[in-house]
Amino acid sequence: MTWIPMLNSPSTNFYQTEVVKMSYGNKKLSLGGQSDGLARVIFDSGSSYTYFTNQAYSDLVASLKDVSGEGLIQDASDTTLPICWRAKFPIRSVSDVGQNFKPLTLQFGSKWWMASRKLRIMPEGYLIVNNKGNVCLGVLDGSKVHDGSTVIIGDISLRGQLVVYDNVKQKIGWAQSDCVKPERIKSLPFFGGMDRHS
Repeated sequence: MTWIPMLNSPSTNFYQTEVVKMSYGNKKLSLGGQSDGLARVIFDSGSSYTYFTNQAYSDLVASLKDVSGEGLIQDASDTTLPICWRAKFPIRSVSDVGQNFKPLTLQFGSKWWMASRKLRIMPEGYLIVNNKGNVCLGVLDGSKVHDGSTVIIGDISLRGQLVVYDNVKQKIGWAQSDCVKPERIKSLPFFGGMDRHS
């Protein structure tokens, strides 16, 4: 598993940490969070979508302009989510168009903890296919729903991950998960919280 330290914050009951860098493919996204080039991140399987800071969201949307050249057309008439694309054919799964999108990468660390860990979110972890046969961005602008200074990694981006919240050692861990084989969970010790996303 990949492990990162939790932030101790007595004012909240969230599983949170700090991100030092985010990128879409090779393009760096501005964090727009706290000082020192860090932004807070909350792992929240109770949120359906993922929320970025306003700056990171704006950078991501600008980076996705290239998708139009790949046979996808932004569909302003589709109000499922703020940004949806249609293809020349009905999209049945993200794998039909996933090759047109790049991974999102979050690099974790802090000024006190120098080693970095990365969470790589493939297109299946931030896109959804709606009932119109379009594909939509499941990352939203956090300033529209909360203070906008915190990144929230929601359920959509935790798909295919086994996430462990070790409350004793104050750390969060994740590993790729094969949801077809649930017996793999039994071999992990209980740390206080665990989410399995498929």
